[in-house]
Amino acid sequence: MSSNAFVSGFQTPSNALVGRRAELEIVDEVVSVSGAGTMLVEIVGDPWMGKTRLLGVLRERLELRGWATASARAAAGSGLPYQVFVDSLDDDVSRDAERVRDRLGTERAGTLASVLPGWDAVPRQMTKGDSTERYRAFRSVGLVLETMATSSGLLLIIDDAHHMDEASVALLAHLLRHPPDAPLVIALAYRPLQLDLRLEIVLRSVPEVTVSRRILLGPMPSEDLARLAPAGLNQIERQALVRLASGNPGVLQGLASAVTPMAGGFPGHRDIRELTIGIPPVLSAVPADDFGPLSELALLHARAAAVVGDPFDLAMLEAVAETDKHATFAGMDELLTHDIVRPAGSGGRFVFRDLVIRSQAYHAGRGIWRYGAHFRALAVLRERRASATRLAGHLEYVAGPDDRDGVALLEKAGRQAVFCSPGDAIRWFQTVLRLRAAHPSEPELRALLGQSLLLAGRFAESEATLDELLDDGALLSPEVRLVTLEWSAKARRLCGRWEEAEALVHAGLGELETSGLDLTPLWLELAALAADPPSRPVTDDLRHLLSRAAVHRDPFLRLRSRVLVAALAMDSVTDKHIRPLVSLFSSLSGQDRLCAMDSWYWLAEVIRRSGAFGAAARQFSAALSAADNAGQVHLRAPLAMGLSRTMIALGDPVRAAVWADYARDAVTRTVSGAAWFPVQRSRADTRLGLPEGNAFRPDSAPAEIPGAVGPPQPVVMPGEGADAGPRSCDSGRLAVLSQREAQIAELVSMGHTNQQMASALQLSHKTVETYLDRIFKKLEIASRAQIAYLVGVAVQPDQASRCAGDG
Repeated sequence: MSSNAFVSGFQTPSNALVGRRAELEIVDEVVSVSGAGTMLVEIVGDPWMGKTRLLGVLRERLELRGWATASARAAAGSGLPYQVFVDSLDDDVSRDAERVRDRLGTERAGTLASVLPGWDAVPRQMTKGDSTERYRAFRSVGLVLETMATSSGLLLIIDDAHHMDEASVALLAHLLRHPPDAPLVIALAYRPLQLDLRLEIVLRSVPEVTVSRRILLGPMPSEDLARLAPAGLNQIERQALVRLASGNPGVLQGLASAVTPMAGGFPGHRDIRELTIGIPPVLSAVPADDFGPLSELALLHARAAAVVGDPFDLAMLEAVAETDKHATFAGMDELLTHDIVRPAGSGGRFVFRDLVIRSQAYHAGRGIWRYGAHFRALAVLRERRASATRLAGHLEYVAGPDDRDGVALLEKAGRQAVFCSPGDAIRWFQTVLRLRAAHPSEPELRALLGQSLLLAGRFAESEATLDELLDDGALLSPEVRLVTLEWSAKARRLCGRWEEAEALVHAGLGELETSGLDLTPLWLELAALAADPPSRPVTDDLRHLLSRAAVHRDPFLRLRSRVLVAALAMDSVTDKHIRPLVSLFSSLSGQDRLCAMDSWYWLAEVIRRSGAFGAAARQFSAALSAADNAGQVHLRAPLAMGLSRTMIALGDPVRAAVWADYARDAVTRTVSGAAWFPVQRSRADTRLGLPEGNAFRPDSAPAEIPGAVGPPQPVVMPGEGADAGPRSCDSGRLAVLSQREAQIAELVSMGHTNQQMASALQLSHKTVETYLDRIFKKLEIASRAQIAYLVGVAVQPDQASRCAGDG
């Protein structure tokens, strides 16, 4: 008999299994010890965790050793007794009837037909209480398995075993208690939360004569999960998918179907984080069999819950589904039994198992029914005085031009979401403007839309929206014009069009000079232009304004002015100057930090320039994570470039290259920082010893942004604890440099010319040359390249971890 005889109903996955090293070691152990009797292998995990693929690996490896295989997938509610044994054995037993009949004999052949209806024999009648006949039938199945086994053995696979019928469970229990006289491996894959109690009892009472192994498939590590993302996604989309998938490879592949690049780019500019919010996208390439076993009542409640969104409660579900309490309880019982929804802590609230299952449930409802369901959900939420943002998720779907209260709530929600969820704010502002199209133009709302577009990294749309407003000068109040000028200049600065931004700010300052408004925001944009490379000149007027803004009554303007003063190095930056900045920033709440992302970036940059590279790396990482979690895309490239520079200083060119590539991917989406990516990428490649322009893609690319989960962390001062960059570590030759000399050495390593350093540090060109001479003498070197090299190796990776407080 060939090793692939008696195979039915099971397909080895075409994709190779990714990761799962520990689980594969158990599979290898099973293969190595199989052949000496009966073995039970349980593969346990949540839906879409890869159980079927691991079964395929086990089958593949045993077949290579000459084993025969038989397999089936249990079907929920099939109504056929012994379904998995019928599917796995019936056809093949019938095809090899002569050999099976010889093995069983005439007496037993009749009993087999009561289990396998395809067997060519008159079945013996077997009542439920007839234990003798049942034993004979089960014994006949055991003899069939002995017949099917090759000299090596037989692998019997039962996938989705949590759906096994009662008769199949009884037969499995018999085979475990009375194992066939042949090498046999019975491999079951099942979902633990859907496991039938009868099967659970059987599996927990396996007799000693049967060897058993249990493989638990938990969440997949991020680095393995990232390898499953579509090849067309860049690093940023890949990381976001990994985070949303929560370790589940099937969920990742389902979500990826909504963001796979099309010919014209990503559809609708949808940021991946928006997959979790509001109306879910249609997802393809995911199995739809989870809803097959459900009754119409349970399906109704699944659709209603999907409209409500996570989390939901029973009272809300009852109202949206338009059922009574008893029907709601019955529907929810089914959804919980089949692991469609799960409890969300205490308080009687529930959530969907994952994002994919909610999308499937949502789109299972017809359009007109969903429309009414959103209305009903909205009515309940209004009675409960829910927040504007909670209401907006339904209002954007059902609000009409005559619903003034609803449109006003959408506007309120948009204003609240500008910094914490700009993607939502964009949709809600656009809906409001569409519904108010018959009314006069609303410049303030359009300005807010322009801000939200910029924060979401949609620079071209932001500029177009804001410039259109500026062209309608007669309609703008001075206050709205000031805000529009500030954000329009900011968009140009972030895109590297510094001259345009500077001209726009100067024009605005001249135009609004007599308006009586506080023009500090425009002056701070000039300061940011002066701090951004290539540096712009710092005028006396700007110096004076920054001094006044440092004590501004607005805490955000006060913070921004102080970090920009430090970034401009108008004074020698030391711990003494940085400490108040850190204290001021640390006093902000998590929500307020999202309104001060630009200041957060400059704070991290100032810490980096001070030489406290460990603290700088943490700040850049925390800022990037906070921005990413909030959907603020506009600073991805500058923050990633800051991390790349910091990794160079920490002597880690591999991660420097990774973050330079991350910045490159951000540039392709936002155009932000485009002028600086090639420079930093080239520097990282040079440190790695690669030729210029080498397309290096390190395998160690991070699957997650460091610190991506959790609330904002307290800012750590450079010099506190175990941190303080290379000067507080065993940095070797660089330890002889003064604070200012170390600053200049770092700027040299970044490729700055003497003129650029003089402008950035507010020093004369000759003073910079004097510092360089001192550096050359102290370090006993003769070239700028040697300075760059020493800065790069000053903190070796093991030292860097200690300096950063990780050891």
